[in-house]
Amino acid sequence: MSWSKSFTSSIESIAQAAELVAPSLTTGWGETEQREALRLAEAAAVAVAPAVGRPEDEVRVTLSGHANDGLVQKDGWASDEVRITITRL
Repeated sequence: MSWSKSFTSSIESIAQAAELVAPSLTTGWGETEQREALRLAEAAAVAVAPAVGRPEDEVRVTLSGHANDGLVQKDGWASDEVRITITRL
């Protein structure tokens, strides 16, 4: 189901900032899958953030997506996806 997290930090502090912000998760459906997608999105954000600035530069990180139970697509359900946006401030 749908999940998201958004925060600002320096590029060099993204991993630490991500730990301090609680995500928004859909409860009761695909929680394990949502948490794993979020964990991977956080790691990807750390990896690609240097493409938008220097370590000390401030950025807004927005992570969101959708994860179905077992990552199994079902008729009428949204597709699994991950969106990562990093904007230099």
